[in-house]
Amino acid sequence: MSQSLERGLHILELIGSQPRSITELSVKLEVHPTTALRLVHDLRKWHFVQILPDGNYGLGPVLIGLGHEAIKTNDLRLRARPFLLALNEETTETVHLAVLDMLDIMYVDKVEARHAIRIESHVGRVVLKHCTGVGKAVLSCLTEAQRADHYAGMDFRRYTSKTITDRAELDRDLALTRERGYAVDNEEHEREICCVAVPIFSATGVVAGSVSVSAPVSRLPLPRLVEYLPQIQRAAEGISGVLGYSETS
Repeated sequence: MSQSLERGLHILELIGSQPRSITELSVKLEVHPTTALRLVHDLRKWHFVQILPDGNYGLGPVLIGLGHEAIKTNDLRLRARPFLLALNEETTETVHLAVLDMLDIMYVDKVEARHAIRIESHVGRVVLKHCTGVGKAVLSCLTEAQRADHYAGMDFRRYTSKTITDRAELDRDLALTRERGYAVDNEEHEREICCVAVPIFSATGVVAGSVSVSAPVSRLPLPRLVEYLPQIQRAAEGISGVLGYSETS
């Protein structure tokens, strides 16, 4: 691999985790700022990189589009599917797989509950972050700077009397989520629906998404749903494993 190509890929990896300035990139790449700037300009020509309003550099629209296509065409769903089916078999409730895509969290797979009453959701739907289990599971694993980027475009809209509607309250909820290792949606998005979600991780050790089980509280109230946490964690560990994650990542 040529040095320029290797450095270009390294830039994409760096700004994929968080927006960076030329100074930061030059330090990370161990090159002069003018070299980093030249590499970034080359990537901008092909729209792999774009300048953000704050002057930092982030992933460009081409990669955003490719990311959406990757969600549809890569084998993550196929590789994760056995774990989702096993979780559905164990719980008999609705199972979701969501992935982090830039500043969106999106449902990429779903296994329906084995009951007449089901959860209204669909694959390809962008998840509300402040009031869903899968959203909060992902947010809890981001850095403070990354969460700030998500907060900047977040509408803390109230959906039920239990919806979190401000950043301070959400921060407290996410701190608890990090401490215990799972997120809950206790009728925060939809009345009478609760959810427990566990994050999944990529080969680099960063959060890639989450897996969840949702149920009507009339059939499975939150305290009883939390009893399935070991099974949900096992599914999350299995999916993280197929993504290449290990405890030493």
